[in-house]
Amino acid sequence: MNVDFASETNTGHVRASNQDSVGCFPEMGLFLVADGMGGHVHGEKASQMAIEEIPRRCRSRKGRLDTVALTAAIEETNTTIHDAGASGSVGRKSMGTTIVALSLDPDVGEACWAHVGDSRLYRCREGALELLTADHTRYGFPYRDEPRTPLELPHTNQLMAALGISPAVRVSVGASGVIAGDTFLLCSDGVSGMLPPEAIRTFLANHEGSGPTAARLIASSLQAGGRDNATAIVIDIA
Repeated sequence: MNVDFASETNTGHVRASNQDSVGCFPEMGLFLVADGMGGHVHGEKASQMAIEEIPRRCRSRKGRLDTVALTAAIEETNTTIHDAGASGSVGRKSMGTTIVALSLDPDVGEACWAHVGDSRLYRCREGALELLTADHTRYGFPYRDEPRTPLELPHTNQLMAALGISPAVRVSVGASGVIAGDTFLLCSDGVSGMLPPEAIRTFLANHEGSGPTAARLIASSLQAGGRDNATAIVIDIA
């Protein structure tokens, strides 16, 4: 199977700066979206640290990049961000970021993912859209251990977990097979919070290519109001 991917990010119409960070590491099959919080500078720093630290820690491990390896890398990154904030090395004692990570191994037809916060992972398969992550909010927590998360899961700014906020963090994970024709979307809430599920499904199901699809998702998020930073990675499996 072949993997085609593209990413887009935009500050939006309201925010003064872009606290989202995006990372695509095709040589590892690793894709990341982080949405920072804690003030403009500190949110940007936290999300950038997540994008830098997680791949570095994944590279230091031997073997397949599975849910165990992803979880360990994210937990260690949480400690790094928390310690940086607590030490005052970034000038603030409270900073954090969401993270959603997808690891793809098309050679064996497998995918695994991990997340903390409310950045999301979707999959479109044979025209049907699935939400593979449950937000770490009061709306999403009841679905953390359930096999399915409803597409209509409401958004809220009241996160119950994020990287860097506490010394320890619980990472949610999942895994599944991958088939040709699958399309994955990793995105911040500036996309999923602005677009209804049917709009997301339509974009992903049209198979226009990862680049045009990512661009259309961001453009539509801005047209819908652009109230937050908007970031998307679209990954097509062929």
